[in-house]
Amino acid sequence: YYIRNMLSDIKDDRQEAIYFLVGHGQHFGMLEPATASVIPFMLEVLRQTDYPERGLVLRAFKEMGRRMFLPTYSIDRMRLAIGIYDELRNGFRVYQSLLNDKCDRVRQMAIGLMRYMQDDVSETLAILFQQLKIETISGLRAEIIMSMIGLIQETNNTYRSVGKQYIPQIHEYLKTSNIVDEQHMFANQLNAISYSGDKDVVEYINDILG
Repeated sequence: YYIRNMLSDIKDDRQEAIYFLVGHGQHFGMLEPATASVIPFMLEVLRQTDYPERGLVLRAFKEMGRRMFLPTYSIDRMRLAIGIYDELRNGFRVYQSLLNDKCDRVRQMAIGLMRYMQDDVSETLAILFQQLKIETISGLRAEIIMSMIGLIQETNNTYRSVGKQYIPQIHEYLKTSNIVDEQHMFANQLNAISYSGDKDVVEYINDILG
């Protein structure tokens, strides 16, 4: 019933269906045993480029991503999170296409969700970096930088060494483009990495902040 109602012509029915499937309020995006089984259906509606609630679905996926990487000592929760992650990862190309959506909110949610695509670090960072160059809205450029830094910071050492190659590229792009607000935000984001032991990024922070 609720899966079918995601395609209702009535907005309230569509949103009720989505909230029933992914949770509401403080339960929004919760990782539940049934979550992995509903994601394929939600991906199908996201593939409809004119689907009115695509921003809400992406926001739910983004929240799932955030919750997946919260610390846990439960092996059952780890298994649950991995199963949900694998289903979400199947939508990688859908999220990539929505980075160019006409709706700012949809682009914002897609950017935030891409941060959690840890199995595709190199490709995800390359996609986000190209998006940084074409995004015209300052707030969304900031979201892209935060997603890139978050992805670099949170992945394991092998992927982090790959990801860190983008730090000088972002730095150079922002500097040559004279994008001042994002430069300072970038420096603040880099602080998180430098505090976690990657001291070689300090030179970029110092160069930005003078």
